[in-house]
Amino acid sequence: MQRNWKRAASSTLLSASRVVAAKRARLRNPASALIIPPTSPGSLGDAAMVTSAIAGLQSRGMTRTDLLTASHWPIDRQPNNSINMEAFLDRGSRVSLARGLPQLSRYGHAFLIGADILDGVYHPEPVLTRLAVLKEIVAGGGAATIFGSSFSETPNSTVVAELRALPQSITIAAREPLSHERMERLLKRPIKLVADLAFLVEPVSTPEVVQKTLAWIDGRRAKGQQIIGFNLNYLHEQGNPGLIAAATAYLSKIIDADIAVVLVPHDTRTDRSDYFQVKAASAGLSDLQRESVYLLDATTPSDVKSVMAAVDLLVTGRMHPAILAMGAGTPAFSMVYQAKFEGLYRLLGLQDCDMLIDPAAFCKSPDQFAARTLTILENGDALRTIIRDNLGAVRALAEGNFSHL
Repeated sequence: MQRNWKRAASSTLLSASRVVAAKRARLRNPASALIIPPTSPGSLGDAAMVTSAIAGLQSRGMTRTDLLTASHWPIDRQPNNSINMEAFLDRGSRVSLARGLPQLSRYGHAFLIGADILDGVYHPEPVLTRLAVLKEIVAGGGAATIFGSSFSETPNSTVVAELRALPQSITIAAREPLSHERMERLLKRPIKLVADLAFLVEPVSTPEVVQKTLAWIDGRRAKGQQIIGFNLNYLHEQGNPGLIAAATAYLSKIIDADIAVVLVPHDTRTDRSDYFQVKAASAGLSDLQRESVYLLDATTPSDVKSVMAAVDLLVTGRMHPAILAMGAGTPAFSMVYQAKFEGLYRLLGLQDCDMLIDPAAFCKSPDQFAARTLTILENGDALRTIIRDNLGAVRALAEGNFSHL
């Protein structure tokens, strides 16, 4: 009885809010944009895409660029304002949606950062609520875009049905060729091919954390060492419980080969986050070996990109550190997951360079992975040339996220 009463009350509130929103729609500003992030803050990759979305829209004449969030984001470009509909985005609260609808009516355009959530493989519900916000804005006379996203071969069926049913006026983009092919085949609608927004991140300053890291790198180079960046993905540990031990063995081999390591945490959202993973891996080294290890305590994506420009190679379990590194011209050797990396490396002309590895293989044979790293370092100049020759076209594709505006 109580549940039925609450549902009826929320339905009434939602209907009333739509009436208010329809009246306010006459005041809609065509040059106003609402950016919908893929999740809550805590990932530097998501922050990189949000940063580039804000910068790209502001540079294209959007006089108001707001972010649909209740939390502060560690980003290099700040929105004009934040809109709190978190209870709806995370839990589907109809009351939260009703309260937010009158605010949504002011925007001329909504932009969803689809990233790697769009296929619903992680969790379908947050995708469906974000798509609902897009539909509300379109129903009120606004426009909508889904920025470049990844898409697996096994998407959630409910999400697929919802994406197929979206109005054709909504632009949907894929951020690399393999996802583009999958999305056109599975969604049965035209999909725009772009590149990831994170390729557009540009350092805007040189904060103290970057200055200190670059000074440490210079000191190591003065000792004759090469430098790699190193990142672990806590998601890989879920299926590979020996990940940290394997990473310690790997780092030991690398450091013994007279290579220094900058640890690059990416995601801080769990107790066993990327930060925890790299700290735990380095804790297993000897005191002498740890002298060749430095933890980058980055706060924004541009911090990472500035430092990645100064290393010889990034070894990573995350895609966005790879993008930030290769966007700065530095090769990245990546542990793959969710079929996201293969298309990225094809965009950059690296598909035949043996730069991808399965996390299970890394855990089984860290020494072999270390030997491959040394070979990649020897071929660093050739790899940088390939990246440099393709990076201009990739950046142009990333700018394509905005080309229809």
